[in-house]
Amino acid sequence: MIETADALRNIESIAAVPGVDVLLIGANDLSLELGIQGQWDNVLFRETLGTVANACRKENIVMGLAGLYNRPDICEDAIKRLGVRYVLGNLDIGLVTAAAKTNVEMLKTLEA
Repeated sequence: MIETADALRNIESIAAVPGVDVLLIGANDLSLELGIQGQWDNVLFRETLGTVANACRKENIVMGLAGLYNRPDICEDAIKRLGVRYVLGNLDIGLVTAAAKTNVEMLKTLEA
């Protein structure tokens, strides 16, 4: 998991560790650490994605992306431009919340 400034400073060393197959960016924690919480279009965040992508390419390992559940545009760009091969689609709590919201909306349509 790449979620801290320390991890970014050491990204090439981390990527080179034998047995490391994936560098998974935790977008929410990383953006918080960088002082740009949730600012997915911020230049610093976009440059950070590129930095991780370069380390992954150099070591021929998979780049992953998590936390951008409502920004498929960024995920698609990361797949096409940066070579991301693993995208975490959502968390269990996000899926449960979405299902609960759908259920509540359905219940609101019922007549007494």
